[in-house]
Amino acid sequence: MSVHYKTRIPHLYRYLAPIYDPIRPYWTQTISRGAEQYLEKWLKELVHPDSVILDLGCGPASNLKRLERLDLPFTHYVGLDLSSAMLTRHPTPTNRQASFILGDIWHPPFATESFDLILSTWAFSHLHHTLPVIQTMLHLLRPGGQLLIVCFARPNNLIGRILHITEPLFLMRCPTWEEISTWPNVMEAKPFLGGVNAVVRLHRK
Repeated sequence: MSVHYKTRIPHLYRYLAPIYDPIRPYWTQTISRGAEQYLEKWLKELVHPDSVILDLGCGPASNLKRLERLDLPFTHYVGLDLSSAMLTRHPTPTNRQASFILGDIWHPPFATESFDLILSTWAFSHLHHTLPVIQTMLHLLRPGGQLLIVCFARPNNLIGRILHITEPLFLMRCPTWEEISTWPNVMEAKPFLGGVNAVVRLHRK
């Protein structure tokens, strides 16, 4: 990923940050409803009191709020994001269970086998090369840990072609379903909204 691109992403989200939370209820009830509901199904099964969780592209900590809403106990949550504007909008942690780091997902500042669960909701829609990031994330997981990805995907149909044309407007590069099929250690890849949304579950053996 180029330095130029890493500069443009924070610039984009500097403008999106003020409206991100206000439009999220509409987003979750329409565009991403099925995918995010399915994500929550897996969170209920995978999160346990001893879980150490990494949230890639955490933004204003929507997934931390999700964990709290679902009343899922965990040991520690770490949010990583490239945009300082988004990170300033996360809720102030009420305890020591949450921390936030400004950094990029291409070079995460963590030791191998640090996490039981890694989440990424929508950040993978911005990656031009997904496989190296996935390989890095699998190394960060402890044996038996899982990586849950929710992202836009590009189906091989008219909708997919339209999506591909609009991707540059939001600095996106949605993976095709053929690309997703090449990801290592995939346990499940489920399409939603006609294949435009994907929920992918991978594991560390």
